Amino acid sequence: MFLFFSILLLILIIKKVFCHLFFLNSKLMKAAQKHTNFMVKSNTLTHDDPDGSLGQRIKAVGYDFSTVGENIAEGFGTNEEARVMKA
Repeated sequence: MFLFFSILLLILIIKKVFCHLFFLNSKLMKAAQKHTNFMVKSNTLTHDDPDGSLGQRIKAVGYDFSTVGENIAEGFGTNEEARVMKA
């Protein structure tokens, strides 16, 4: 039980210290929405589109980065799948 509370306390400390480092970025949101619109229109689930790869798409909106990644998913059929994607 002590270990559980120690881990919980550690998680709370990490959230308090580091959460201010994460925020929404309008440039990334613009690139993501444009790519989402493409996938809906073309009925595909893909990392690439006519505007290029993820890196090319976010450079096109003026976002400067050194490393980037994206997750794409659809149709959460079960609660377990939805829980995993929220993690």
